[in-house]
Amino acid sequence: MKPLKLTMQAFGPFAGTEHLCFADLGHTPLFLINGPTGSGKTTLLDAICLALYNTTTGNERQGSEMRCNQAEPDVETFVEFDFELAGSCYRIRRTPEQLRPSKRGEKLVIQRPTARLHRLGEDGSEESGELLVETKVNEANEYIERLTGLSGDQFRQVMVLPQGGISEIAVGGFEGSGRYFRVTVSHGHIPQTGRGPEESCRGRAAGGARPKESA
Repeated sequence: MKPLKLTMQAFGPFAGTEHLCFADLGHTPLFLINGPTGSGKTTLLDAICLALYNTTTGNERQGSEMRCNQAEPDVETFVEFDFELAGSCYRIRRTPEQLRPSKRGEKLVIQRPTARLHRLGEDGSEESGELLVETKVNEANEYIERLTGLSGDQFRQVMVLPQGGISEIAVGGFEGSGRYFRVTVSHGHIPQTGRGPEESCRGRAAGGARPKESA
């Protein structure tokens, strides 16, 4: 998966509309998200995870909890993510559950969550593409899982390891790391060796301790 563009509105610490164009980075395989504590670095990853899987990176907060407290009441909270996968470009837009002014403006009403997924056309527009999911959240979740081959939990482990998440692998022993590496290997991120992580580590350790035979 290649990220192309991320748009957030009234999301996390951002009261307005923010655009992040990954396509401007060109073909650079690595880039750094840098900034002081509280500047919104993790929010960018939360927005991507919410757009794709309707959950945040740490799976600790729901989408309804991500609305910016400083946003104006009539400003809708949403995230929109464009990405490229297997030669096609997609756009998914999610609006989490939130309170919005009623049409008469007399009180706040609950706006139900929605999800909209497009396969974009060759010109990058929705109009020349195909509408895959119109509004239903569960349909979007299932479609994304079929596209990526990853569940939300697997995506967070393999692609967007949250802050502190590495400790789950470190303290989980071979059983925890085994689950991680099985997911990673099964999706082609690490070549398969035919041995599990425990056997591979033990084999390398034994090999390192074995003295070389003289010729």
